[in-house]
Amino acid sequence: MHICYYIVYIDQDLFNKKFINRVTKQEFKPSYRLIFQWMMSHHQIVMSLTLIGAVMGAVLFLFWFYHFFFLAMKNSTTNENHKYSQLKSFMRWRGKQVAKEKELE
Repeated sequence: MHICYYIVYIDQDLFNKKFINRVTKQEFKPSYRLIFQWMMSHHQIVMSLTLIGAVMGAVLFLFWFYHFFFLAMKNSTTNENHKYSQLKSFMRWRGKQVAKEKELE
């Protein structure tokens, strides 16, 4: 992430440059989308690693968030949580079955 910041703001100073379409010679002001496209075409490895790192970081954060705030605050484990949800599901299903049996009688 820091290397992308270095390339965009310090090394290349992309937000203060004009981008020109090579075919039509039309000038464009830099936007985040245009700079992202430029970075993907000129620095593929850096951008690929940055995107993979961002996705993996988000997944790890969500994993941590689930385990800390959801499970730890309930003082349970993943296995206990799964077993109780299966039990609740079975009890709902069994309640529906008992209601159907009473209707038939």
